[in-house]
Parts: sequence; structure tokens; C-alpha cells
Amino acid sequence: MQYIIPKFYNLPEFIQHSSAEEIENESNEWVRGLLSKVLPDERQIQLFLECRHALWAGMVYPHISADKLRNACDAVQYLFLMDDLISYRNDLRSTENKSAKIINQLKEIILGRESDPDFVFGPPLNDLYRRMRATFTPAQQNRADSALLVILDGFFDEVCLRATGQMIDFDTYYLAHQKTCGLNWCFLLCESGIGVDLSDLIHTYPALGRLHQGLTDRMNFGNAIFGLPRDMVKHDIMNPVIVFVEHHGLSLQNAIDKVYNLALEGEKMFNDAIQEIIEGEYRHRTDLLAYLTNLKYFMAGDAKWEEMTPRYKGTGYSWGESNTFSVSIDTSKENLQILDKLFYQVE
Repeated sequence: MQYIIPKFYNLPEFIQHSSAEEIENESNEWVRGLLSKVLPDERQIQLFLECRHALWAGMVYPHISADKLRNACDAVQYLFLMDDLISYRNDLRSTENKSAKIINQLKEIILGRESDPDFVFGPPLNDLYRRMRATFTPAQQNRADSALLVILDGFFDEVCLRATGQMIDFDTYYLAHQKTCGLNWCFLLCESGIGVDLSDLIHTYPALGRLHQGLTDRMNFGNAIFGLPRDMVKHDIMNPVIVFVEHHGLSLQNAIDKVYNLALEGEKMFNDAIQEIIEGEYRHRTDLLAYLTNLKYFMAGDAKWEEMTPRYKGTGYSWGESNTFSVSIDTSKENLQILDKLFYQVE
């Protein structure tokens, strides 16, 4: 099966953090300690690390301090691991209660409550969140808590949708995935990382809301295209291309083109919001203008990482091996790096 992935043009220049790879290595050692407790062998641990999840942070946050980048790397690795753990498994019908148990334990930690001492994911999250909260202002701490709780609710919503075995429509997909993608959390890390606090504007300045929504759509729909090989092999309903094919009756290529155009619409919304902000009532706020500049690099770094990571292509690929223009996959072989066995290590 072959299809064409359109190329995204007009992205801002990609810049990588000067300490990205050094801090990636430090973060890998941190997450390896966690992985060794839940994965059965070194090969599966290596498959996770080969995706270079920590480098994503170094590619989207080129201007934050080294200590905040380390926190961001650890946080990204933890969230990708939770996504694999909770979302991608073969026997979904029997795992809703297990997913709920894990999610509720994570919520207890975020809310500052005591968690089960035997919960293997508890100590790393306690360590990580303690480090991160120390870098936030009080207002940002509240926003961080809320954003993480939304992500966890989204994880469970997607597990429940997958478990029905039924194909969903586009609106259902869109509403559910808005929560799971966690981009409000990622935007907050950008904001905090460059030393600004925009909490006074987040819920009161409509242009800022359009800015974030446009970038969210650009990244989510772009991710859906790059992640299509994995999702087709797993027949994952939480991909809009698959939704447009199986629920709305489009051909595969037409569905890809439609999602691509939705990504471009998001990019246009993002750029239009930037223009509105730099011409608007807050145009003299240097903290806001610095944030806008860094979000441009955020978008470019994310697009570059998605093109290069083997996470969305499978274990037959290595870092940097591009499949930007054409992909051929054999849907009879589940050869993608999906951590199916991981869930069953935690009871």
C-alpha cells in the first residue's frame, strides 16, 4: 500500500538547543531506570530510546535554560511512555479498569496526595513534578495541574473509544484528541522556560486562544499524517485519516489531503493570530512578543522531529531516515514499535 505525504512548506527556521543531545543523554538515563521496571528486556527499552523522545524537547525549546530543558525532556519521556502504556495495546476490551487505575494514581500525585507506595510510576512522577513546580509561578502551577489532569482524562476517553471496537466520526475524534495531545501543557513549558508568565492573558485575550488553537491543529493534523503507518498497522481509530476513510468514505489519498489541508488551516490561524497580536493592544509587551517568537520555533522543531523519529515509522527505520514524500507499508505485519506488553507488567 502506497500513499503520498505532502510536504509542509513555509515553516520557520528550525533551531536546536545547544545542549539538546547532552541533556537528552541525561534524560535517557533517568527514564531507563523507570523502563527497566516495566519492560521485560533490554531490546524493548532500546526501541523506546531509539525514538529519541527527549530530543523533541531540545528541538522545540531552543532558548530555555538547561535545567528547565532537562525537566522538559523528562516530562516528554514520561508522557510518551504513559501514552504507550495506556493507549496502545491489543486487548483493549479488558483494560479499561486497568487504565483507570493507573490514571487515578497519576492524578493523586498531581494533586499532591499520597499514592500507592507499590505504584511503580509514582516515585519518578513525584521527583519530576517537584522539580517542575519549583520553576513555575503560583499561577502557572495551577495551570500546570489543570493541563495535566486534562491530558489524563483524554487518555481514558481514548481508551474507552478504542474499546468499543466501533469507528468514530470526525467530531468525536477531534473533541477527544484535543485533550490527549497535551499542548496547553507544552505551551506552558515554553512560556515558563523563557522566563515569562502570561497567566493574566491566557483566558482573557481571544487572540492568544486562537494562536494556541491554530498551533494545536497544525501539530495534531501534521502528526496524524506522519503517524499514519503506525496507526494503520494497529487500525487505530484515533487518527483523522482513518476516520475520514472508514467513517466518511474518502479514499486514502483524499483523506490524507484533507487532513493536510486542515493542518494548513491551523497554520494560517496561528500566523493570523500572531499578526493580530503584534498589531494589537498588547503589542508593547516584550514578554508576549518573546513568547510568539519561541512558538514559531516550537512549530518548526516539532515538524522536524516528527519527520525524523522512527516512532511513527516502525522498527525498520532509524533516526533521520526520511519518509516525507512516499511510504510503502505492509499492513499484515505488526512490525511497529508499540509497547503492547508493557501494560501487563503493571497490575
